[in-house]
Amino acid sequence: MARRRDGLTPIAAAFVAFGLFWGSWAVAVTDIKAAFRSSDAAIGSILSVGVLAGAGGNAIAGWLAHRWGVRRTLTRGTALWALLLAIAVAVPERHDMLIPFAAVFAAVIACGGGIDALMNVAAATDLAGRPGKLLRFHALFNAGALVGALAAGLAVDLGASWRWSWALVAFAGAGVVWAVAPRGVPAEGHAPVPEPVAPWVAIAQLRRDGLVLLGILLACTSLVEGGVDTWGVLYLRTALATGVLLGAGAYALGQGMAALTRGAGGPAIGRIGTKWGVVAGALLCAAGLALEATAPWSGPAAAGLALAAMGIAVTWPLLISEGAERSGKPVLGVTGMTSFGYLGIVAGPVVIGWIASSAGLRSGILALASLAAAVGLARTFRSRKPRPTAMRPAGRQATDLLQG
Repeated sequence: MARRRDGLTPIAAAFVAFGLFWGSWAVAVTDIKAAFRSSDAAIGSILSVGVLAGAGGNAIAGWLAHRWGVRRTLTRGTALWALLLAIAVAVPERHDMLIPFAAVFAAVIACGGGIDALMNVAAATDLAGRPGKLLRFHALFNAGALVGALAAGLAVDLGASWRWSWALVAFAGAGVVWAVAPRGVPAEGHAPVPEPVAPWVAIAQLRRDGLVLLGILLACTSLVEGGVDTWGVLYLRTALATGVLLGAGAYALGQGMAALTRGAGGPAIGRIGTKWGVVAGALLCAAGLALEATAPWSGPAAAGLALAAMGIAVTWPLLISEGAERSGKPVLGVTGMTSFGYLGIVAGPVVIGWIASSAGLRSGILALASLAAAVGLARTFRSRKPRPTAMRPAGRQATDLLQG
C-alpha cells in the first residue's frame, strides 16, 4: 500500500502543476490576446496547433516511459515543460512576435501533452472501478486551477503583467521536478513498463469493447472543458466588460466548487452511478453556459461560468473512469479514450474561435452550451454492461506503469 501511494505521488504533483497552468491561462488569455493584438480565431488556432503538437508529445512520452519509467519521464518532462514556459514568458509583447510566441507555446503544450497523458492513464487505470476516488484525485487539478486563476487575476488587477502568473507556474513546475525526482532507487529494481501503443490500436480496443460512443462523448466533453477554460473568462472580460477580479473570481469559484464536488462526491457517485453523474454534470455545465451567454449583467453571467466549470469538471473524469472499468484491457481502453479526448481539444479552439470571430463570442458560448447538453442527453441511452474481468488487469497494468 505504501508503494502504491508513493507511485501516485508524482501523478498527483503533475495534476496540481497542470491545474496552475490552465487556471492562469483562463484569466491571462485576454491579456495575451491584447499584448500580441490577435483575434479570437488566431488565439483558437494557436491553441489547436499546440494541442495537436501535444498529441505528438503523447506518443513520444509513451516511448520514453517504456525506457525510463513513469517517474523519470515525469521528472525530466516537467523540467523541460517549466523551462519552455519560462521562455514563453520572455517573448516580447509585440504583434510581430505573435508567431515566435505561438511556436514556444506549442512546444509548451506538446511537452505538457505527454505528461498529461501519462498521469491520466496511470491514475485512471490504478483507480479503475472506484470513480469516487478518481474524482477526489482529479480535485487536485481544480485546486491548482483555482490558485492559478487567482494568482493571474491578482497580478493583472495590481497592474502587473500576466507574465508573473506564468512565472509562478514555471516555478511550481520546477518544484514538481524536485518533489518527484527518484532518490536512491535503482532503475533495475523496477518492474518493466508496458510497451507504448499506437492510438489506432487503443481505439480498436474501444471498438471491441463497444466504447466508441463513450470516446466520442469524451471528445465533446474535452471540447467543452477547453472552451470553458479559454472562452468563459474572455467573454466576461470583453463582451460584458467585467473586471479582471470578478472574471478570475468566477472561474476560481467554479474550480473551487469542482474540487469540493470531486472531493466529496464519491458517496453520491456511488449511489447514482457514473452514467447519471455524467448526465448531471453535463447538463449543469450546459445550464451554466447558457446563463453566462444570456445574462445581461456580469453577476449572473459570472455565476453561470462558475456552474459550468463545476459541471464539466465532474463529467470528464467519470467518462474516463467508466472507460477503464468497462474495457477488457483497461490501459488500452484509457489510452483510446485519451486519444478521443485530444481530438476534441484540438478541434475546440478552431471551431469556437471561428464562431466567435464570425458570429460573436456569445454565439461561441451558446455553441458550447448546446454541445454540453447533447453529451448529457446522449449519455441517457442504454449501454453495454461492464466486463467482469476489467478490474484485475487494471490493477496489474497500473502497478507496472507506476513502478517505473
